[in-house]
Amino acid sequence: MINVEGLAEINSRKDDTMVEEKINQLKEKIEELKGGNVKKNQVPGKPQVGRKYVLLSKSLSSWGRVPQQQADLAKVLSNNMEVGKEYSEAEVFDVLQEQAVLYPSVERSVQDPTYLFRYYRGLKNDGKRAGFVARNFIRVIG
Repeated sequence: MINVEGLAEINSRKDDTMVEEKINQLKEKIEELKGGNVKKNQVPGKPQVGRKYVLLSKSLSSWGRVPQQQADLAKVLSNNMEVGKEYSEAEVFDVLQEQAVLYPSVERSVQDPTYLFRYYRGLKNDGKRAGFVARNFIRVIG
Protein backbone atom coordinates (compact mmCIF):
# COMPACT_ATOMS: atom_id res chain seq x y z
CA MET A 1 0.00 0.00 0.00
CA ILE A 2 1.08 3.54 -0.72
CA ASN A 3 1.13 5.93 2.17
CA VAL A 4 -1.09 8.80 1.00
CA GLU A 5 0.01 11.07 3.82
CA GLY A 6 3.66 10.54 2.88
CA LEU A 7 3.00 11.44 -0.76
CA ALA A 8 1.08 14.55 0.25
CA GLU A 9 3.97 15.63 2.47
CA ILE A 10 6.52 15.10 -0.33
CA ASN A 11 4.35 17.08 -2.78
CA SER A 12 3.95 19.95 -0.31
CA ARG A 13 7.75 20.05 0.21
CA LYS A 14 8.27 20.28 -3.58
CA ASP A 15 5.69 23.05 -3.75
CA ASP A 16 7.41 24.90 -0.89
CA THR A 17 10.82 24.74 -2.56
CA MET A 18 9.34 25.87 -5.87
CA VAL A 19 7.65 28.79 -4.14
CA GLU A 20 10.89 29.71 -2.34
CA GLU A 21 12.82 29.62 -5.63
CA LYS A 22 10.22 31.83 -7.29
CA ILE A 23 10.37 34.29 -4.36
CA ASN A 24 14.17 34.47 -4.62
CA GLN A 25 13.97 35.06 -8.37
CA LEU A 26 11.48 37.87 -7.83
CA LYS A 27 13.68 39.44 -5.13
CA GLU A 28 16.63 39.45 -7.55
CA LYS A 29 14.45 41.01 -10.23
CA ILE A 30 13.36 43.75 -7.79
CA GLU A 31 17.00 44.50 -6.91
CA GLU A 32 17.83 44.80 -10.61
CA LEU A 33 14.96 47.19 -11.18
CA LYS A 34 15.90 49.26 -8.14
CA GLY A 35 19.31 49.83 -9.63
CA GLY A 36 21.30 47.61 -7.32
CA ASN A 37 23.56 46.56 -10.20
CA VAL A 38 23.78 49.95 -11.94
CA LYS A 39 27.31 51.27 -12.15
CA LYS A 40 28.28 54.56 -10.53
CA ASN A 41 29.00 56.25 -13.86
CA GLN A 42 25.50 55.47 -15.18
CA VAL A 43 23.61 57.26 -12.39
CA PRO A 44 23.08 61.05 -12.36
CA GLY A 45 25.55 62.76 -10.05
CA LYS A 46 24.56 64.51 -6.85
CA PRO A 47 25.62 68.15 -6.93
CA GLN A 48 27.77 69.54 -4.13
CA VAL A 49 26.04 72.37 -2.33
CA GLY A 50 28.88 74.89 -2.22
CA ARG A 51 30.42 74.24 -5.63
CA LYS A 52 29.90 76.87 -8.32
CA TYR A 53 31.10 77.27 -11.90
CA VAL A 54 31.97 80.30 -14.00
CA LEU A 55 32.07 80.03 -17.79
CA LEU A 56 35.25 81.74 -18.99
CA SER A 57 34.85 81.38 -22.75
CA LYS A 58 32.11 80.66 -25.28
CA SER A 59 34.29 78.16 -27.11
CA LEU A 60 36.52 75.33 -25.96
CA SER A 61 40.11 75.83 -27.08
CA SER A 62 40.83 73.20 -29.69
CA TRP A 63 44.53 72.49 -29.23
CA GLY A 64 45.44 68.85 -28.80
CA ARG A 65 42.79 66.19 -28.94
CA VAL A 66 39.24 67.05 -27.97
CA PRO A 67 36.96 64.02 -27.67
CA GLN A 68 33.54 64.50 -29.30
CA GLN A 69 31.75 64.08 -25.99
CA GLN A 70 33.85 66.80 -24.41
CA ALA A 71 33.22 69.14 -27.34
CA ASP A 72 29.48 68.46 -27.18
CA LEU A 73 29.33 69.07 -23.42
CA ALA A 74 31.18 72.34 -24.00
CA LYS A 75 28.57 73.32 -26.60
CA VAL A 76 25.76 72.54 -24.15
CA LEU A 77 27.36 74.71 -21.49
CA SER A 78 28.27 77.60 -23.78
CA ASN A 79 24.77 77.68 -25.33
CA ASN A 80 23.04 77.77 -21.95
CA MET A 81 25.39 79.78 -19.73
CA GLU A 82 26.62 83.36 -19.79
CA VAL A 83 30.33 84.14 -19.70
CA GLY A 84 31.43 85.46 -16.31
CA LYS A 85 28.26 84.51 -14.40
CA GLU A 86 28.33 82.06 -11.48
CA TYR A 87 26.18 78.93 -11.65
CA SER A 88 25.65 76.36 -8.92
CA GLU A 89 26.54 72.78 -9.64
CA ALA A 90 22.85 71.84 -9.44
CA GLU A 91 22.04 74.35 -12.21
CA VAL A 92 24.85 73.03 -14.40
CA PHE A 93 23.73 69.41 -13.86
CA ASP A 94 20.13 70.34 -14.73
CA VAL A 95 21.25 71.96 -17.99
CA LEU A 96 23.37 68.93 -18.86
CA GLN A 97 20.50 66.51 -18.17
CA GLU A 98 18.04 68.51 -20.27
CA GLN A 99 20.25 69.38 -23.23
CA ALA A 100 22.39 66.24 -23.56
CA VAL A 101 19.74 64.51 -25.68
CA LEU A 102 20.47 66.99 -28.49
CA TYR A 103 23.98 65.61 -29.01
CA PRO A 104 24.28 61.99 -30.23
CA SER A 105 27.73 61.38 -28.71
CA VAL A 106 26.41 62.20 -25.25
CA GLU A 107 22.95 60.69 -25.70
CA ARG A 108 24.29 57.31 -26.86
CA SER A 109 26.89 57.18 -24.12
CA VAL A 110 26.57 54.58 -21.39
CA GLN A 111 27.81 57.17 -18.89
CA ASP A 112 25.51 59.80 -17.47
CA PRO A 113 26.15 63.38 -18.72
CA THR A 114 26.91 64.58 -15.19
CA TYR A 115 29.56 61.87 -14.84
CA LEU A 116 31.10 62.86 -18.18
CA PHE A 117 31.11 66.51 -17.10
CA ARG A 118 32.90 65.70 -13.84
CA TYR A 119 35.40 63.55 -15.73
CA TYR A 120 36.21 66.21 -18.34
CA ARG A 121 36.19 68.94 -15.71
CA GLY A 122 39.07 67.38 -13.82
CA LEU A 123 41.15 66.00 -16.69
CA LYS A 124 44.69 67.36 -16.33
CA ASN A 125 46.75 68.86 -19.14
CA ASP A 126 49.15 66.20 -20.39
CA GLY A 127 50.07 67.94 -23.64
CA LYS A 128 47.59 65.95 -25.72
CA ARG A 129 44.37 66.14 -23.73
CA ALA A 130 43.02 68.50 -21.12
CA GLY A 131 39.80 69.07 -19.23
CA PHE A 132 37.53 72.09 -19.07
CA VAL A 133 39.51 73.74 -16.27
CA ALA A 134 42.91 73.11 -17.90
CA ARG A 135 41.65 74.62 -21.17
CA ASN A 136 40.39 77.73 -19.31
CA PHE A 137 36.81 77.01 -20.38
CA ILE A 138 35.32 77.00 -16.89
CA ARG A 139 36.48 77.90 -13.40
CA VAL A 140 35.43 75.94 -10.33
CA ILE A 141 34.62 77.83 -7.13
CA GLY A 142 34.41 75.84 -3.92
